[in-house]
Amino acid sequence: ALPALPSAVPALFAAARKAAATLAGALDESSGVSGGVSEAVLAARDDEGHVLVACLRAVTALMDRLGGFLSPHLSDVLALLLSPSLVFETKDTETTTPEKEQTKTAATTAAAHAAALREALPRATPPRLLLG
Repeated sequence: ALPALPSAVPALFAAARKAAATLAGALDESSGVSGGVSEAVLAARDDEGHVLVACLRAVTALMDRLGGFLSPHLSDVLALLLSPSLVFETKDTETTTPEKEQTKTAATTAAAHAAALREALPRATPPRLLLG
């Protein structure tokens, strides 16, 4: 697994950046629509949300098990976790009701994973790396 890490980690962040950018575009498009959100926009949000959830879970696993190997990619981690598509959605994840839980989208799930990673990052990363 370790020999593949130098090529796999950049590919992981490239996929995550692409999904986050597409999701951000879908969010911008949905905010500009006055008559509601189209099915195509909802489908794009859900597809890209699933990709982001998978990428964020992979980053979580890397951080938990191989945190020292993520230091060269710390800027990618921070850029992903502070992506507008993931920060935007966290406003809706703070208050959870049974009705909201049933209509939870993959984008909302991705935003919740990103919020959890933002909280865990300072504990998993040496402070000297975060300051540098």
